[in-house]
Amino acid sequence: MKITNEEHAQQIIEEWRGFSHDSQVRNIKEALEDQELSRMYYESKDNTRGVTRSDNIIALLQKRLTEIDAKR
Repeated sequence: MKITNEEHAQQIIEEWRGFSHDSQVRNIKEALEDQELSRMYYESKDNTRGVTRSDNIIALLQKRLTEIDAKR
């Protein structure tokens, strides 16, 4: 699923909370990979707003991944 902004990321993370831990981890890792690719694209285009948005989304996803790992 393509995450478009920070608000969307928070909505998706909340939706995923109802999934099993394994499903959440898989979805978050896929979303992280997608955002890292987006970030590289925005960097190549010197789009600082896009880079910042991707960084913020990555931070939200990593925070949730850390929370999941802490519960295991």
